[in-house]
Amino acid sequence: MSERTKDDLKQLQSMPLDAKILMTQTRIREWVREFGENGVYVSFSGGKDSTVLLDIVRKMFPDIEAVFVDTGLEYLEIRQFVKTFDNVTILRPDMRFDEVIKKYGYPMISKTVSHNVKIAKYNPDGNVMMNIFSPEKRGMYAMFKWKELTKNSLMCATSAAT
Repeated sequence: MSERTKDDLKQLQSMPLDAKILMTQTRIREWVREFGENGVYVSFSGGKDSTVLLDIVRKMFPDIEAVFVDTGLEYLEIRQFVKTFDNVTILRPDMRFDEVIKKYGYPMISKTVSHNVKIAKYNPDGNVMMNIFSPEKRGMYAMFKWKELTKNSLMCATSAAT
């Protein structure tokens, strides 16, 4: 899928609600056609956006499973709300968030780092890689310590920094 521009986003945001719902239904049908009803899940946080998405999906495909990840940071009311829905799998991480922070530290990579990693990954011989990720670079734009991220697609940003 090609990246969208700010104008594309403005156009999508200005569409009537009915058109947005039709687009969403089309995308859902495409996913189900590609992966089958047993291969599609709704990531369900209990928030307004995922609740609306789950409603749209379930009206089309009532048996599609939802998945809620209970990290321990969610409000009690959100957990209670999620439990009012059928066919929701609740996952709990092996480590609580505070345990992850104690073991691995708090994530501090900025949107700037993420954006530069993305550019360098897609153009490894370009100026960003040669200049910003250079070990000689000094100052706030020195990114050498993050250079390893340009080699790992799972850690690389896939959308522009916002």
